[in-house]
Amino acid sequence: MDAVSSSYSPEAPQSTFPKSPEEFDADPRVSFSKLDNKFILEADDGQEFEFDDALKRWVPVVRPHPPATEGYPIDMLLHCMTYYTDGKF
Repeated sequence: MDAVSSSYSPEAPQSTFPKSPEEFDADPRVSFSKLDNKFILEADDGQEFEFDDALKRWVPVVRPHPPATEGYPIDMLLHCMTYYTDGKF
């Protein structure tokens, strides 16, 4: 078993998720996205799942990586901005 599969198990919290669209209205964790035309469930730990109609199960929502600037010290960002605006870039 590789490190990814041993450290993450999307099945574990799903045992308490509603199993069919008929049950979704009764669960406060479930909402419907008109934009995506999908049911969304936010688990107690904040992780989001979408209901896959073809698979008839909840699948984890994969978010893109944060912007490259997120997490950089502000001094580094200011230095880069100053360097660029001085015409040296």
